[in-house]
Amino acid sequence: MVEKLKKLTSECEFIKASAIVDEQGLVISKYEKPEAKYDIEEIASSIVNPVLRMSEIISDISNEAENLDEIVMFTTNHVIVINKLAYETYLVTLIEKTPVYNRARFKLRAKIHEIKSSL
Repeated sequence: MVEKLKKLTSECEFIKASAIVDEQGLVISKYEKPEAKYDIEEIASSIVNPVLRMSEIISDISNEAENLDEIVMFTTNHVIVINKLAYETYLVTLIEKTPVYNRARFKLRAKIHEIKSSL
C-alpha cells in the first residue's frame, strides 16, 4: 500500500502526503514527501472522529441513502482532501494550495478506485 501512496504522491507535485486511516484513527499506511511540513499521520488520526460524526449527521438528516464520499478543507497554505474508501477507512491527502490545486484533486480521484481495490 505504501507503494501505491508513493506513486499517487509522486505523480503530482502539489500532493505532499497521503495516509489511509481506519475508523479508530489508526493509520494503516502513509507516505510523505521529504519536504512535507506537516505530519500526515497526526492529521489523519485527528480528523477521523469529526468525519465519522459528519457522516452520521448526513445519514440522519437525509431521506435518501446518502454517503459522505469526499470532504475538502482549505487552510492558509494547504488543501486537505478526505475520501471514503471501504470498510470505514479513509484516504487523507495533503495538497499544496495553489491556483491549480484541482489538478491534484482530479489525479487523486482517478486513483481512488485503484486504492480501494487494494484494501
